[in-house]
Amino acid sequence: MLDAPVPAIAAAAGAGVGSVYRAFGSKDEIVAALADKRLTWFARAARAATASSDPGAALEALLRAVVARSAADHVLSSALQAAIERPDLAPARAAALEACELLLARVAEQGSFRADLTPDDIRLVLAGVRAAEATERGRGVRLLELTLAGLRAAATPAPAPRSAPAPRRVGRSGSGTGS
Repeated sequence: MLDAPVPAIAAAAGAGVGSVYRAFGSKDEIVAALADKRLTWFARAARAATASSDPGAALEALLRAVVARSAADHVLSSALQAAIERPDLAPARAAALEACELLLARVAEQGSFRADLTPDDIRLVLAGVRAAEATERGRGVRLLELTLAGLRAAATPAPAPRSAPAPRRVGRSGSGTGS
């Protein structure tokens, strides 16, 4: 949809083309507004997770929600990636970064995850999840669950997997048949 003309974007939004042009000067501004919306949502959700009595579980829930939103709305996810470095998004980026840092500090205090986990690590995990999802629908969820298990502190048990696609088995012949 980022490659779509503004009339198609207006139609998808259920708005008139004139309304879209009055609200946004260009398609780049539409993309920036979508990215700002996602960053604002993340900052609010991360702040709420920081206040949780179990910040580790709240971090996991937040990351699962990010992945679910990204998988459900590729346009918004792509918009964020396309516009993330825009100068006019600096305040939203800073708010999201600050909220993430606060949440990770709470998680470190709790001891449920690696103490050296940073916002850059979170971005790296989410980039990997997007790439996995792009190769095959549902693979992003699986990669997130594997990554979360690896990031948990050693004494923290992993929860049961959530409806992720069944792993493929590769037989001796490498045929993928499971034999």
